[in-house]
Amino acid sequence: MANKLSVAVAFALLCLGGTLAQTQAGRAARRAGHILHKRQNQASKSASFTYGDVTLSGFSRITGRLGVVAEAVGPGTTVDMMDQNHKATGRLQAKQITVYWTQGSTQAQRIEAVGSVRYSGVQPTPGGEQRVRGEGSKAIFVRAENKITLFGPATFYAEQPVPDTHTVQTVSGTSNEVIYDATKQTLTFNGNVNATITMPDTLEGPAHIAGAESITLELAERPYTFNVKLGSVEFHPKQSQPKPK
Repeated sequence: MANKLSVAVAFALLCLGGTLAQTQAGRAARRAGHILHKRQNQASKSASFTYGDVTLSGFSRITGRLGVVAEAVGPGTTVDMMDQNHKATGRLQAKQITVYWTQGSTQAQRIEAVGSVRYSGVQPTPGGEQRVRGEGSKAIFVRAENKITLFGPATFYAEQPVPDTHTVQTVSGTSNEVIYDATKQTLTFNGNVNATITMPDTLEGPAHIAGAESITLELAERPYTFNVKLGSVEFHPKQSQPKPK
């Protein structure tokens, strides 16, 4: 509770203090910021700040301007996001996370993460929950497009059920860049792509893609449809079973 209160106070000072760095109030704000930094270093796991549709937690230091921008720093820094309309959730973890809010709104507009980035998300689909996770050195999430870009070397994994056959389709891969568009339900790997795709209903074992320039998958399709630019592709279609006489 003390951490949450100190975070709120720090943001209030940032909002009201503005450019008062040379005044007594500005010096007090800096002292408050120093105290905040010290306290949250001692208990960064419990530090949290919620504004609008995002919650920042696990940081050791946070600065910014309430409703405009917040920068949280620390090896355990986490931001949790929720799409109220589609009931989708997402989580970013990194050494530094910056959140930008839409002016006059409590909705986050853009989130940037730098340093040992990890992403995970759950997206409801007609056939069941789609689960994704990825890692990279940097990430940019754009709320209006519901799209995250991971910069590499980056890895990504996605899975979703096929309700008719009770199987699960998956894709995993590495590349220089990964773009996951939750609205369009596309997953794109760009640059030095190596990927593995499993579609139990149509393939005998996994499909392997190596050294490709890019791959784009339509995740909403069952089975997946994908477009490969250059690179080698190896797969074995499942043989149809003869109908019993």
